[in-house]
Amino acid sequence: MTNYAAAAKFVKLYNKASAPTVGTDVPVLTISLAANSEKVYAFGDQGKRFPLGIALAITNLQPVADVTVVAAGDVVASLSWA
Repeated sequence: MTNYAAAAKFVKLYNKASAPTVGTDVPVLTISLAANSEKVYAFGDQGKRFPLGIALAITNLQPVADVTVVAAGDVVASLSWA
């Protein structure tokens, strides 16, 4: 994940088979991205379970209730799993 913005952003992962309701649904995991930085996040040998599916949202602030929209192009993220 890469944050091209001048402020921190937060990638939120949800255990859902549909798009999350940001600000209402509770993320399983929130990953902070510092301003102008790149992060590789690995779940390790044990992994992380998302039995329903993985839904993703990106917000400007960390709290679950935050619904602040990020600007287009601020964060680029990709997920892969085995």
